[in-house]
Amino acid sequence: MLALLLMLTAIPAQPADVFVPIDLDTITFAEAKKLDGRQVLARFTVDLPTFTWFEDERAITVAGPDRGDEIEWVVLLKGERLDVDIGDKLKVKGVIRVIEHPAAVVNGVKVPAWVEVRVSEE
Repeated sequence: MLALLLMLTAIPAQPADVFVPIDLDTITFAEAKKLDGRQVLARFTVDLPTFTWFEDERAITVAGPDRGDEIEWVVLLKGERLDVDIGDKLKVKGVIRVIEHPAAVVNGVKVPAWVEVRVSEE
C-alpha cells in the first residue's frame, strides 16, 4: 500500500500548457460540464454569422456551432475577426466554461434562464 502511495505521489502534475482536445460540434453537455474551467483545444464549425464587440478597447468576436438544442454554444475569439465565415472549421486554444444564467428582466423584457457553454480564446 505504501509503495502504491509513493508511486502516485511521484506522478508529475499535468503541465499548465496541456490543452484537452474537444470537438465543440459533438461534445455533450455532461462532458463539457466535467471540463469546466480547463484549458481545451476546441475544434468547431462556424454555423452562425459572427459579430464583434469592443470591451475595454479590446475586440471580441463571437462565433460557434449551431447545435439546435437549448444550450448556447459560444466561442469568443480574440480580435476583430473579419476573416471568419459561416462554414469555416476553426481550432481555438482557450478555457471552457459552463455558465448557468439566471432569469432576468432586460429593458422591461423577461429573459428566461439559459445555459451557455463558452470557450474563450487565450
